[in-house]
Amino acid sequence: MDLAYSENQPVIVAGIYDLRPLRPSDAGLMTLYTSDLRVAQTTSSIAHPLPPGATEAFIARSLAADRIEDAWAIDGTRAESGELVGVISLTRLDVDQSEIGYWVAPLFWNSGVASAAVGAGAGNCRLISTISWSRRRRPMWWIDHWRFSVRLGFRKTKRARVILRFRSVQPATP
Repeated sequence: MDLAYSENQPVIVAGIYDLRPLRPSDAGLMTLYTSDLRVAQTTSSIAHPLPPGATEAFIARSLAADRIEDAWAIDGTRAESGELVGVISLTRLDVDQSEIGYWVAPLFWNSGVASAAVGAGAGNCRLISTISWSRRRRPMWWIDHWRFSVRLGFRKTKRARVILRFRSVQPATP
């Protein structure tokens, strides 16, 4: 099965934030934020300590024509929050299914950035279902992630020790 996707990524408006494709100039802020242990602990894909060149490699993969993961910078310029406040990505698992991943810089935690970005990212993808999962190291974060996902319209379909899965709820059409 070929999951490569060569179409250009759109810029998605997410409230007062924009989701825009990553660019090489994002590497400095991304490295600064993802080097923070707190950010690494909230994801399963960011190593701590962050290896040299990891950010640049991620950006290069996200810009490749044959990518299977689309990544957007959460741009807070319109909110006067900064050019990059986090990253959201969709990794294709199947033709009509994708896994969503995101991180937000600790400076912007509890400010609505993640809700706006994940809601817009999952809502604008042309997929039948989106999977949201968490592999966080602190037990209370599991509960927070579950509540966050439900608030964004996901519903639980399976729970395992390290994976919480939610299937997106299609909005009712009038």
